[in-house]
Amino acid sequence: MKLKEYAKEITATFQVPGDDDGAEVTLRLLTPGEEDEAMEAATSVRFKASDEEPETVLDSGRHTRLLFCKRIKSWKNIYDENGKPLPCTDENKLKVAGLVPGFARWVGECYRQLAESHQRKEIELEKNS
Repeated sequence: MKLKEYAKEITATFQVPGDDDGAEVTLRLLTPGEEDEAMEAATSVRFKASDEEPETVLDSGRHTRLLFCKRIKSWKNIYDENGKPLPCTDENKLKVAGLVPGFARWVGECYRQLAESHQRKEIELEKNS
């Protein structure tokens, strides 16, 4: 097993459809460890006085936001209200998702395309080895 094959960052850049400024977003495929980290960060344990067993609770909204932010590596041609380039920070990623109709859904669709494309390549490599 060669870890460098697993540690290689897998990315793809997507053009934002219908954007006059030519906005593009680069997504990165998360590793299983990164997905686990997001799950752990969004999970809490609650203790109820009446129950002896603790309850594990997933904050699905927090989990979704964490994954969304981790998946966006960078962007180009996205500008703030004053026409200045908007830095690609987690805060700004969530701001754009909240302001631009369909942006979060589009990012999710692009991420699925990236993941499916990578999976097809992995299957092809297995067949040829």
